[in-house]
Amino acid sequence: KGLRSIGNGVINKVCVRFRRVFWDSDVDFFGRAAQCGEERGAFFLIWSLWRVVQEPVLIALTVGEAGRSMEGWSDEAIVGSLLAALKLIFHHVPAPSASHVTRWMSDPYARGAYSFMSAGGRGGIDYDLAAAPLGSQVLFAGEGTCREYPATAAG
Repeated sequence: KGLRSIGNGVINKVCVRFRRVFWDSDVDFFGRAAQCGEERGAFFLIWSLWRVVQEPVLIALTVGEAGRSMEGWSDEAIVGSLLAALKLIFHHVPAPSASHVTRWMSDPYARGAYSFMSAGGRGGIDYDLAAAPLGSQVLFAGEGTCREYPATAAG
């Protein structure tokens, strides 16, 4: 029952490097609201790495149905969609010099980016059951088995 109560969610990142900063270099992150329901979760949070590494890099997060849907898109289509979203905020957005797109749900070893307790789950007891060994050979670990810090890197 424990493992069946735990779901797996998607958070994908779209990293783009530019030749120069065109956003406010004092801002570490900014957000955007979707124009329509289908876009909900697409590029809702965008981090600037400028103040951390002095590189003109943005990392945009995509979650939920938008994140799942985009896993089937090409990198070029995803980056193009991000650039269109950025143009709604900044109007003039230069072409990126490099990009990288993650696809955690499609990764056969990860199958998602974080765990969560599914509807009907019993919380702590299901995390404990998920952490229990299967016989003497199969052990489970990680944030999906940690009742104290589920769905976190600390778990």
